Amino acid sequence: MGLNHAAIYSKIRKLTESDRPVGACMQELIDQCAREVPHEDWIHLAAIDYDSDVDALGTWIPRLVQHRPPPFPIQGIWVGLCNPCDRNGKNVTADMYLGVMGQYDPADDEYAWLFSPAKNYYPDNGYANSFSLHNIYQIGFSRPNGLQNDAEWPLCLGFAAFAVRQLLQDKTSRFFSPVARIGVVVGFNGGDYLQIGELTDDGLVRFCKRILVE
Repeated sequence: MGLNHAAIYSKIRKLTESDRPVGACMQELIDQCAREVPHEDWIHLAAIDYDSDVDALGTWIPRLVQHRPPPFPIQGIWVGLCNPCDRNGKNVTADMYLGVMGQYDPADDEYAWLFSPAKNYYPDNGYANSFSLHNIYQIGFSRPNGLQNDAEWPLCLGFAAFAVRQLLQDKTSRFFSPVARIGVVVGFNGGDYLQIGELTDDGLVRFCKRILVE
């Protein structure tokens, strides 16, 4: 048996809506995954210092926006999960990058505002260089009998959601756009997205909503 993806997705949503530290959320997520797919890799994945990584990422989003501002007021934030590699296609890892949008429509159930090239901006050198995501990938894929995607999918998505929630929860993060509501979405390039909420003058308003991409 493999992971119950619907149950794991529900757990990530619930934990993202909480105020618990990232490390505690990751431990609870790992515990559920380990019950569903027992494997020795979970012990090593639980030992990653997720909270220290989030602390190191504290200036990542505002620094990129300040130093490389987009050509429009920011109305949406996209944090994408991907698998960077070297020029030879080797040394694959996992990381997340920042994209910002010049449009946001909370009533659009198909989320077209995420995909308009004319209103998307990806700052240069926008990778987070997260050691948590790197270590998740290395542990999961370092040997043939590793957890592989059973580690990467839930833990990378969970960490991105929990980390972005913490990085943006302070209303001082609003300084980089004058608009009233900024939609915030995390997810993998190929699908499995999660809108974690909206950034407002009162901080990050969380209402985790799954985005299905056909």
